[in-house]
Formats: sequence, C-alpha cells, structure tokens
Amino acid sequence: MALETHRRAMRSGLPRLVAALVLLGLSLAVPALAEPLGIPLPLWAARGVWATGALGSGAMLMGLLELARARVGGQGSAQLAAAFLLWCAELALRLYRASLEPGEGETVGLVELLCANAAMASLCGGMAWLLRAQRAPREAAIWLLPRVLFVLFLACAAALAAWVRLGDVDLALELDALAGSAATLWVLFLAPWAALVRALRAAVRVASRTQSTAEILTG
Repeated sequence: MALETHRRAMRSGLPRLVAALVLLGLSLAVPALAEPLGIPLPLWAARGVWATGALGSGAMLMGLLELARARVGGQGSAQLAAAFLLWCAELALRLYRASLEPGEGETVGLVELLCANAAMASLCGGMAWLLRAQRAPREAAIWLLPRVLFVLFLACAAALAAWVRLGDVDLALELDALAGSAATLWVLFLAPWAALVRALRAAVRVASRTQSTAEILTG
C-alpha cells in the first residue's frame, strides 16, 4: 500500500501555522499602531516585538516542514516543499536583518517580504492538494482566492521593481508620496493574509473532524 501521511501532517502542521500567524500578526500590529499614535517603542519593547516575529517565523517553518513531509499515494507535493524552502530564506533574511544597523535593512526586508508571500502562494496550492486528498473539494477551492491574491501582490512588486530599475525613479520619493495612502497600502498588503486565515480555518475544521472507519483504513 502506498504511504499516506496527509492527515497526520495536517493535524501536526496546521496548529503551528495558526500559532505562527498569531505571533507574526502581533509583531506587525504593535509597531503599526504605535507609529500613528506617536508612541515610541522603548528598546525592550522593540526587542520583544522582534522576538515575537522571530518565534512566529520559526513556528511557520516548523508547520511548513510538517506539511512538506505529507504523502498522498506515496508522493509528496513540490509546492509544499517550495513553501518550506522559501520560508527558510525568509527566516534567514529576518535573522540577518537583525544584525544590520538601523536604516540599512530596507532591501533585505523587501526580499524577506517577497519570500514570505511566495511561500504562502506555494502553500495555498499545496493545501488544495492535501484537502482534495481528504475528500474536501469545497474547502480546497477556498484556497484559490488567497493564492490569486498572493500572486497578484508578487506581480505588483515585480512591476514596481521593474519601474524603479528601468525608469528614472527615486524610490524613496515615491514611497513618501504614497505615505498619504497608507490605509490603502495596508489593505492591499493584508488582503491575501486575511484570505489565508479564512482558508486556514476551513482546513482546520477538516483536519479536526472525526475520522470514519473508511478514512482510518485508507489514510
């Protein structure tokens, strides 16, 4: 019989992804709320925020590792493997950026962000594959929206990079000009992640449901 580990992988990996999103969300929300309010973060708070983000990134990596090890009919998912490798790059860049002086890590941070979004786009395709193996086509279809949004975000980032590279554009001035549209930019950034949370909730329900005798025997 071909090796089947997709149910075990989901039950082990999905809670780690949930914890990771909570921690990563906190690490983004605290400075995002403090800056508009004019509240400077003390050094200990800034370090705590960074540590929270690093823990979240580590939890995401462990969850992706569990999912990348899943087998359906003895075969793994190239998309889940790619998601794991891309998040390895995200965590490595996050740790490297912490060693840089303030103001020196903008480019590294941008690459880190692109790696994170590319990893999540790959995760969406892999999760749809896992859910189809769980005989949950409706829940698998939910992962299409976040995948499209992550790919769209990456396409916009690539277009912006090409515009800056090929045109006579001062990126710093352009970013300053966009500062007045901060709310819109936050919506564009958070939209794929919000869709990811919705899809993840559906996947958690599938993974936590009671198994029938047939499912136990076949998976």
